[in-house]
Amino acid sequence: MRGPSWTPRLPDGLLGFGLALLLAIALVVISELGYGRATRQLDELVLMGQSRLELARVARRISDAESSQRGYLLTARPDYLAPYQAARNDVERGLQRLAELHARRQPEAAGADADLDADRADLKALGDEARTKLSEMNEVLGLFELGRREAATELMLTG
Repeated sequence: MRGPSWTPRLPDGLLGFGLALLLAIALVVISELGYGRATRQLDELVLMGQSRLELARVARRISDAESSQRGYLLTARPDYLAPYQAARNDVERGLQRLAELHARRQPEAAGADADLDADRADLKALGDEARTKLSEMNEVLGLFELGRREAATELMLTG
């Protein structure tokens, strides 16, 4: 004769509690993963916004330098050189800030490294163009200071 068959069984309340606990843990894990992803995306958007603002500042300061240079060329008043010099310095600081912002970016997905490399190349090209423009403005001022006003004007008008 066989004895009664016995299988371990959890009380209904404990089984329900275990399932609820497992579900709660799964929800917390999913929530944390989503939060981490949303935080990374928000950080990336903040960096993009800061980069756009800095880029606009660089463009504005190049324009300010050009305007001050032209004011000096038209009037020969040295008080136009201080805003010119300040704008030049701001352009360099802005380019440095753009490089710092770019360095903070992190690739998130496959192929993102290529995007970052392309952005790095664009940033280098921007810096090269801005420095070339500032160098040309310096050359115009140098010609003007040497008394070669017509050559300075001609160089400035070549664009």
